[in-house]
Amino acid sequence: MRRDGGLTRARRRVAIFSVDLTAAGGAERVVFEEATALTERGFEVRVLACRYSPDVTFSGRYAVGFALIRVSGGSGLRGFIAASVGLLRTILQWRPDLVIATSPNECARLLLPSFITGTPYITHINGTQFWFPPEKDLTKYAWAYRKVLRRVLEVSPGHEEFVPLAVPGIGPALRVRIELSAFLHRLAVRRASARITFSRRMAWEVELMYERPALSIKGAFPATILRYRPRTDPALRYRVSGSPVVLNVNRLEPRKRVALTVQAFELVLQHVPNAVLVIGGVGPSEKEIRKLIESRGLDDRVHMIGFIAEQELWDWLARCDVFVHPNWAEFAIAPYEALALGTNVVWSTEMEVDPNLQGNPHIFPAAPDPASMAKQIIAALAAPRADPQEREELRLYTWERYFDEVRSIVDQNVKGSSRVDRPS
Repeated sequence: MRRDGGLTRARRRVAIFSVDLTAAGGAERVVFEEATALTERGFEVRVLACRYSPDVTFSGRYAVGFALIRVSGGSGLRGFIAASVGLLRTILQWRPDLVIATSPNECARLLLPSFITGTPYITHINGTQFWFPPEKDLTKYAWAYRKVLRRVLEVSPGHEEFVPLAVPGIGPALRVRIELSAFLHRLAVRRASARITFSRRMAWEVELMYERPALSIKGAFPATILRYRPRTDPALRYRVSGSPVVLNVNRLEPRKRVALTVQAFELVLQHVPNAVLVIGGVGPSEKEIRKLIESRGLDDRVHMIGFIAEQELWDWLARCDVFVHPNWAEFAIAPYEALALGTNVVWSTEMEVDPNLQGNPHIFPAAPDPASMAKQIIAALAAPRADPQEREELRLYTWERYFDEVRSIVDQNVKGSSRVDRPS
């Protein structure tokens, strides 16, 4: 007997699980965009989280439109066990047809509940452990990944800045934790019905680590951005007699290389003396960056404006003259948003460029050093903006297209929805 008495086919249920939903970022945006898109495509969706804060909703943009279930637990052994038990209880009560895990960490917590209930899960892997420095993640140094780590570092010059081949001081207790974590991650990701990544590079790493195929799908913005016209010019108050504005928006932490942007901009001023750099964002590196700006005497040319509200972000991206993205990353949402708004973008050579974007006149790849970044910023300032037709060519990267593909993957992996009397 179905919930409707067998008269119609019940709506299929999908749960999206993320341990930590407390700070807004790319992974969190994907969670909410995915919840919205699957709901619009006829699924009943709930977001599961161990930790949640309203601050994660991008200035309230995603404050409504999804049902949230708090799952006890989190990090550490006790938190891990509590999260697995909480997930098991939630799955037994709500009985989803599929769970979407947002990383290998979530997969590990889902492993036992999935095995007991037979509930399938798929996972997003937006970044493998090789894109996190040792202080953020040590599982990359597990014995099972020794050859993979060496291979990844061999083909990744930019990793030298953040990831050493080995780390000292791993004692017996820590070694046991690393090996256990790697074992659980590997087992859980291999059990997932599908693995979704944002780039071919990430899919390659996932296949190296877990010896299972991974799918590469890119998505970065809603289709409405392609015809968006800014309502305001927030950069106007920083322009001096029409001076060009270079914009950098990031969480202020080392992997974003904001200090590199400042150093490159100092060189830009030698060629474009009236240029202005605006830095948006907050984070642990803020004081360090402010000191750098002061020490270089750039206070009147570099402005740190803090958090930029979601409602203002597109106008900032559309009105700046160049968006600079020196980040240690192979894919990121913000520079694609800037491209979709017609703005020239300077990004690190670590960013993956699809064949259809090769030779794009509005993308200026630069090695992550001040001189290379400065050279490309100067070139981008001199280049024309994208016209409407060029913007339209970026439709491949819309959320609509991305979630059509995700919907297809979900359709292929959900359990049959004819189970008996699922509770509401």
